[in-house]
Amino acid sequence: MNNYYKTLELHKILEMLSNEASNNKTKELALSIKPITNLTNVKNELKKTTDAFDLSVRFGTPGFNNFKDVTFSLLRAKSGSNLSLRELLDIGQVLNQIRILSDWYKQCSNLENSLSYFFTSLNPNKYLEDKIFNSILSEEEISDNASAELALIRRKIVQSGSKVRENLDKMVKSSSVQKYLQESIITMRDGRYVLPVKCLFFYYPDCACFVFF
Repeated sequence: MNNYYKTLELHKILEMLSNEASNNKTKELALSIKPITNLTNVKNELKKTTDAFDLSVRFGTPGFNNFKDVTFSLLRAKSGSNLSLRELLDIGQVLNQIRILSDWYKQCSNLENSLSYFFTSLNPNKYLEDKIFNSILSEEEISDNASAELALIRRKIVQSGSKVRENLDKMVKSSSVQKYLQESIITMRDGRYVLPVKCLFFYYPDCACFVFF
């Protein structure tokens, strides 16, 4: 920023503007604004500001989410790369923002103004938005709704786990097994069922060795 802008304290004005922005990317854009010297361009930008104010007064201000810049993720997806769950959730937030703005503008779509081009350029994709949020619970967990195959696999895992648990319950209650257990309980270690077996050892004199269990 040159000395003239500093003298006019433009940086303070831009900081105030950035504080009103809804996400980091728009905050950066606000701070990078440079004054326009072309009179025609100045009038065009002022018209956008006036039209935005008029629409807000008549129809209320649309909601804005704190979404992330997904440009890099979209470029990766376009090149055929797999995206992480976090990236997909971020894209879902952008889609949600697009739909919010598009729905809001429907109430004033008959009013042509300097902002019409921006709103009509929006392309909501409710199907993809719903697919993302219905399929992903968090950046670490996928929902059963992601696919029928995944839901089937998870049901089979649960069923197999139940069968293993039933068999272990029978073993714990068996008198022939209980004598080898420290306690008649079933525990979990590293995601696996475990029975606490007593530490036993046997001495074999013929080979002069101990065998531990």
